[in-house]
Amino acid sequence: MKFLSTSGLFETIHHYSFQSRDRVYAAIAFVGKDSYQLLHENIRNVRDVKFIVNFSDNSVRSGSTNPAGVGQLRDFAEIRNKEDLHAKLYIFDNVALVGSANLSKNATSNIEAGILVEEIEEVSRIIGFFRDLWNQSSTIDSNLFNERSRAWIETSTKRARQSLPAPADIVGRRKIGGIAPWKTPIPAPRLEVPAIVWSVGKIFPDMQEDRRQRRDVELHKKFINEHGAVYWSAGWDRHHTTKPINGYLYMSQDGSVKYSVEVEKIIRNTDLTREDKEFIPGCRKGWEEEEIPTWIKITEIKKLKESLDPTSMIKWKNHKPIRNISALQSAVMVVDEFWE
Repeated sequence: MKFLSTSGLFETIHHYSFQSRDRVYAAIAFVGKDSYQLLHENIRNVRDVKFIVNFSDNSVRSGSTNPAGVGQLRDFAEIRNKEDLHAKLYIFDNVALVGSANLSKNATSNIEAGILVEEIEEVSRIIGFFRDLWNQSSTIDSNLFNERSRAWIETSTKRARQSLPAPADIVGRRKIGGIAPWKTPIPAPRLEVPAIVWSVGKIFPDMQEDRRQRRDVELHKKFINEHGAVYWSAGWDRHHTTKPINGYLYMSQDGSVKYSVEVEKIIRNTDLTREDKEFIPGCRKGWEEEEIPTWIKITEIKKLKESLDPTSMIKWKNHKPIRNISALQSAVMVVDEFWE
């Protein structure tokens, strides 16, 4: 056995991820963005690469595990979720490293320690421990990844604006803890479907009933429960898609973003089918015969645990913050570390 402290520990991780041929296993509680660069890029050539991380809702909301980092690991490794995991161990072929270090750039500036284990009998025990953990862990599919990504967004809107990379901070342009970056950096993944935000107008006491209903979110939720989906009309003629997409509703009534929505598709009025028209609520009936540019098919509306700050959002086209609420247009892109 060999004792290692901070710099020696991460150099050892980098060294053995380069030397390994048959397997690299890691059970690490928390993962940061770009942390894959602490490994050698030769890990792509290793026959069997498995990671177990703590991808719980709590670990994401606390900022301990960044979905961007998890997404980057998925580029070259099988990865599973163990929500009570707090261990930190690495296995490289027939050596193992057990210590205090998570796979994150922050760990390189902490005081960390670990033990390099080379004795075959002990390494076999550690491999057995890892395999038991693997069997107890759950897969990280697209649904879970998107759910955790949204949790990160909800609790880090202020951080999102501050985390956009400066020109000198591009992935792969600098060393991390003295270790050279990969020649071909892995980009931080975007959320697997993009998100749009559109505004819902205010409701006034003397408003016409059909107009009030068109702005009533709860009425739309009820329609979804009864019919499985609802069409929301929009006055903008852009950002159409036939792929599922996440979205948020900006409520002009109180200046908040407090609903998330699951959208099946966003189509032009001319593309509405007879089947589509069955999901148009009464307050919008007849509009499909008029020149309403866009229709949004919503399959779910959820109230967020905490409202998002709309001024922390960033415009889709020019990536500039929405500093003034009046500048919020019908569709913007929310930007965080793993969003475009």
